[in-house]
Amino acid sequence: MEKIKYSLVLTLFAFLYIALCPPLAAQKPLKEYQKKWAAAPGVITKVWDVTNSSNNLGVELRISPTGEAPFTAQIHHVYSFMEDAYDNYKPGKALQVRYDAAVSPFDSTKITNKVVIEKFVNSAADSMAVQRTLSLLKCDSVHRQVLANGLPAQAVVLEYKPYENVDLRIKGNNPAITLRLEVKPEDKNPFKATVEGIVILEASIPKYQPGKILYVKYDPDDLTKVAVDHSE
Repeated sequence: MEKIKYSLVLTLFAFLYIALCPPLAAQKPLKEYQKKWAAAPGVITKVWDVTNSSNNLGVELRISPTGEAPFTAQIHHVYSFMEDAYDNYKPGKALQVRYDAAVSPFDSTKITNKVVIEKFVNSAADSMAVQRTLSLLKCDSVHRQVLANGLPAQAVVLEYKPYENVDLRIKGNNPAITLRLEVKPEDKNPFKATVEGIVILEASIPKYQPGKILYVKYDPDDLTKVAVDHSE
């Protein structure tokens, strides 16, 4: 009987705690200066308990900013006793972080207080946004390789459309796009290629419309790999 009463008291306390102290029952809100840090998707890669603190975790994060190289950071994260820590804080869990870009790159072997967890990715929309961001990162990696090692050529824009047919805007109002091009190398036959996941400045949108001339680089061993160098 005493155990039942004790359980009821704990349950009542939990409800009162959530009702009267919502900021404490939820994940700790970001400070105003942290809200101004860069946002990026991330994935938990490692979790460990911090000594002498039952709700303080060490968390290793793999962070993937759009258009930049992914990086690893380690943080101390204090979670609420009311959170389901077992479900939230485990490797593979997707989330959004805020990080102070002014101090990057981060030392992946040391704890930093310049990265914070903003929210967990639970909805289908959030999950899709993370997948699109990771896809853009893969495109960007290919583009960088081609720009570093490819051969130069002119190209004519045949088709302009949003990346994956979604109006995705990066770092303000800059669109991610896909282009269908006719590439015209010197002393070689022209060929058609599709370039996906390019992020351009909003002001430059008119320069990437059908009929416009672009300067590109291409991989002579794989003509499907083309990267836009610049527009006219």
